[in-house]
Amino acid sequence: MNRIVYFYFIIFLVLPISNFADSPCPLWEDKPFQIYKTIDKKDLRIYDLKPVTNNKFSDYTVLCFFGGGWLAGNPKGSYASIFNNLGFRIFAPEYRTTEFFKGNTPADCVEDGIAAYDWLIENAAKLKINKNKIIIT
Repeated sequence: MNRIVYFYFIIFLVLPISNFADSPCPLWEDKPFQIYKTIDKKDLRIYDLKPVTNNKFSDYTVLCFFGGGWLAGNPKGSYASIFNNLGFRIFAPEYRTTEFFKGNTPADCVEDGIAAYDWLIENAAKLKINKNKIIIT
């Protein structure tokens, strides 16, 4: 019983604290990204993961949002890696969560999601993606 309590203490208290940094996604610093929006002098990144393999899914792009109830999270916590391993091109945006942007609302998060989608559509030709084959998760 004590091991279970200790495990939950580590998962829910210690690990979230270790992820605090200036970047909303310190865990993906090595992945290619672009800035799709700047808010309160902080850049919001959108990570670009090229398909791991070429197959029937390689023509599709997945705009992959992470979960977290508007409170916390980052793109690495999304299903991006799973879709990427299946052969999809992935764009995984950061968005404002209360973990990094105090006082934001769910509407702010949705606004960032729309901005990420708009950025993807506006840059489709430059990114060499088909804007008619975008899946949003």
